[in-house]
Amino acid sequence: MKNLEFLSGVNPNLNSVSKPRIFWDTQPVPKFADYENSENKSGPLEEKQTVESVRKEGIPLPAQFEWCEVNLNDENEAKEVYDLLTENYVEDDDNMFRFDYSVEFLRWAVLPPNYYKEWLAGVRVKKNKKLVGFITAIPLHLVVKNF
Repeated sequence: MKNLEFLSGVNPNLNSVSKPRIFWDTQPVPKFADYENSENKSGPLEEKQTVESVRKEGIPLPAQFEWCEVNLNDENEAKEVYDLLTENYVEDDDNMFRFDYSVEFLRWAVLPPNYYKEWLAGVRVKKNKKLVGFITAIPLHLVVKNF
């Protein structure tokens, strides 16, 4: 249970569901507070999406930027992702611990068997092709009962 509390940021014993989350509270994702008084039913957070209902193109970016697929199997692109994450992300609220995972670890984390290459999305500056953004997802089927 302790590991799950760390990963989710929620400790059910401390009623931390209502704790503000400075970043996540501004994002278009379900909020913990939305589920505070729910019946805690099993099932998806959202209704199942169809392929047809999913946006075919990325959200439009300002004119000087463009979307790209990132290939972590390419040494140069993997180094770009490593540099972007290492130089711009920290792991804690006090900005004390720098994100510094190796390229090998990044590949392990985001290239599981049956990954989708189109789920490794980057944002580049059109003029010089510098990678300035990166987001990824991995396919996962997870069932949690009686948590």
